[in-house]
Amino acid sequence: MVSVEGAGASGATAVSLAADRVGGTTFLALGHHRGVASLWLLRAEDPSPQWQRTALVKASHHDWESVKQVSVSSDGRVLLACTEDNIVLFSLPSNGDEPQELHRLHGADSQVSAASVSVLPNGATNSHIVAVAFRSGALEGWAVKVPDALGSVKAGVSWRLPRAGKPGLSDVVVAAAAHLSSEVSLATAVLLVAGDAQGTTSLWRLSADGELLSAASPEWEFQPKRLGEPVLSLALHFRWLAAREPDEQALPQWSLAFSSGQEVIALSAESGAELHRGSHAGGIMALSWT
Repeated sequence: MVSVEGAGASGATAVSLAADRVGGTTFLALGHHRGVASLWLLRAEDPSPQWQRTALVKASHHDWESVKQVSVSSDGRVLLACTEDNIVLFSLPSNGDEPQELHRLHGADSQVSAASVSVLPNGATNSHIVAVAFRSGALEGWAVKVPDALGSVKAGVSWRLPRAGKPGLSDVVVAAAAHLSSEVSLATAVLLVAGDAQGTTSLWRLSADGELLSAASPEWEFQPKRLGEPVLSLALHFRWLAAREPDEQALPQWSLAFSSGQEVIALSAESGAELHRGSHAGGIMALSWT
């Protein structure tokens, strides 16, 4: 068991955790008062694992603002910090250089209800995709470009869903995974899942560059038996299904789980079909699927 010693965790106003299972590292982003966000690194290979602070950023112009939402990528290279009046996307160089501000929105109309950052596969034009859900109900995708020859990184809005007249989104998750599409080639699945204030869960599919493929409507929507309970937490999970026969290939499978009210529901990400449902007294505020 490890703790964030001296991290000011008791004063944290927001938390985001992302793990790189291949690299054996875990990144923890914390939001704080005075518009500050911090990033912490934990290496599983260390004999005595301890959290090390790797970055400190300022997202606000005023000290009265607090960071209400944070999201960090699994490689620790991109951090989103949101206050009551500012949304700021940062690039965090791995060589210890100062964090670089990539994109900023200012004003109360830009308040964020949920956000998620995903690393995109090698070879794509963009290195990361950031899903940002606004309290107005709108949903945006911000693309972070692969660094150019000089090491410069740029970012901007790649797509936007206004979602006029629809319930606001209470949680959003974007994730990517590569899998074999044939014996010699890799395909990449990038999925975006969002839950709204009425309990509906929706899935969109993105390209390998993070572009929205089904802009007109979600690929599927799952509505609870009784509307009115918001989706509190979402979790996406990717795994390989073992082949049944020696000459068969393992199959990729995406699943997701969400909590609403006192229920936790697991769905197939491919079809939206219900896989499992459980009830827990008191409700579930946060989910993680590893």
